[in-house]
Amino acid sequence: MEAQVLTHPGVSACAVVGHPDEHFGQRIVAYVVLKAAGVTPDDLKVHLKEHCQMSGYKVPKAIHILDALPTGLTGKLDRRALRNAGD
Repeated sequence: MEAQVLTHPGVSACAVVGHPDEHFGQRIVAYVVLKAAGVTPDDLKVHLKEHCQMSGYKVPKAIHILDALPTGLTGKLDRRALRNAGD
């Protein structure tokens, strides 16, 4: 999933994590860092559907734009921080 999001020319970094969901058990949420302003979560959803040919149920229901992805002391992506962030 992250590789597909990164195919958008306006995205510089991406992390995809699962969040609890009452109905499905878990849902996919994407967190992205943009190269330049102007790209919206809806733009990214359209890109995933049209250019990556992803089915509607595979496209993340929530895409959050961040200034930077959280990292731990070693510089590795901190997925736990993203999971705990919720929506």
